[in-house]
Amino acid sequence: GMEKMFIDILGETTVTKDGATLLRKIDVEHPAAKVIIESSNAVDNEVGDGTISVVVFAGALIQKADELLDQGISPSSIADGYSKALEFSLKIAGTLSEQRDNSDSETMLCLAKTCLYPKLAPMVEVIDNVARIVVNAVIAVSDMRNNRAHIDNIKIEEKIGNTSDTRLVDGIVVDKTIDSPAMPKSLNNAKILLIDQDLEDKNTKIDAEVRLDSATEIKQFLHAASRKLKNRIQNIINSGANVVISRKGINPIAQQYLAEAKIISLRRVKENDIHWIEKATGANVINDIDNIGLEPFLGYAGSVYETNIGGDKMVFVERCINPNSVTILLRASTKVALDEFHRSALNAINVLRDFIIKPNIVYGGGSFEAIVASEVKKLSTITRGRTQIVMEKFADALEEIPLTIAKNAGMDELDTRSELRAKTYRSTGSKVKWF
Repeated sequence: GMEKMFIDILGETTVTKDGATLLRKIDVEHPAAKVIIESSNAVDNEVGDGTISVVVFAGALIQKADELLDQGISPSSIADGYSKALEFSLKIAGTLSEQRDNSDSETMLCLAKTCLYPKLAPMVEVIDNVARIVVNAVIAVSDMRNNRAHIDNIKIEEKIGNTSDTRLVDGIVVDKTIDSPAMPKSLNNAKILLIDQDLEDKNTKIDAEVRLDSATEIKQFLHAASRKLKNRIQNIINSGANVVISRKGINPIAQQYLAEAKIISLRRVKENDIHWIEKATGANVINDIDNIGLEPFLGYAGSVYETNIGGDKMVFVERCINPNSVTILLRASTKVALDEFHRSALNAINVLRDFIIKPNIVYGGGSFEAIVASEVKKLSTITRGRTQIVMEKFADALEEIPLTIAKNAGMDELDTRSELRAKTYRSTGSKVKWF
């Protein structure tokens, strides 16, 4: 549960409490170690949190298996016993879990806090605010009725600064500056045009040349190029757009024409940002400016403005109506802290996604594992053969999670084990209580 520091061969430092992050950086050869790392990665990808728990549990299973081998129990018997205990544990998990409404924001807030508190202990004063930001972001991109959470529509932008300045933007933050100082720095009631076409001359893919034999031809050639650019800019103006965001280039002459029309432009915006802006504003990307349409192609935002964040200028496209894509702007004092903040936010987002897909919860602090371990031990008493001993060891491995938490809290391991077993043994069945 403590922070781990890892310095790689290039000297880059990573400080994290996330088990999967640390294990991904370690190069191991031992087959059992590789299995543990793979299990941690699998849980990180599928669940989003619990990577340390799975390493504690998997390590305990291996340790117990080693003890069983010393007692003369064969590997196949150990595998069969573990499989039987696992199958029973999953059934118990289904009966223990409590169903909630996936639109219950208070339950989601508790889940987010549970996920964030262990990882962001040094920033405890802002955890409540961050948890609420994460919950609101997930709700904004989710379809509760169909149990779907489109978490890929949440953009996480990070900048060095004060942690308390972390906030949710109901739109998209683009790490770019407005193209020209002559353009407005902010606009309300923005009509946004997204284009995927150059507003500048570009080199051909093969070697080519144009031969001009006189000054008149040169003048005509330049005039034709200028006229083509002017026509495209006029089409943009006629569309009613006052913000142009392009995935490709916009040359200084085009910027000048747009500035004269009081239009903001952003060039060479990343493809992912274009996709997020589409989702947030309802705009459609235009590939042919020469045959541009009118209003249906445009997106809408309450405001578009440029501001200074952490020493860098950024453009905010916000106050979108029912945005299907939002931005969490993370702030922390150092790059190392920002990286851990980012990982923690992603974990919380993934946990909330899991809750929306299947809104069932169990209680934490090792109480769930303690009850499942108690039930597995009860089943082992009516199981014949060596499988009984294997199932008991499986239950002992499960108990390692609450006992590890107890040790981290400074509690006596033996006293905790006996007290926890006594309480869970008496409370299981139809009268489950959580300890």
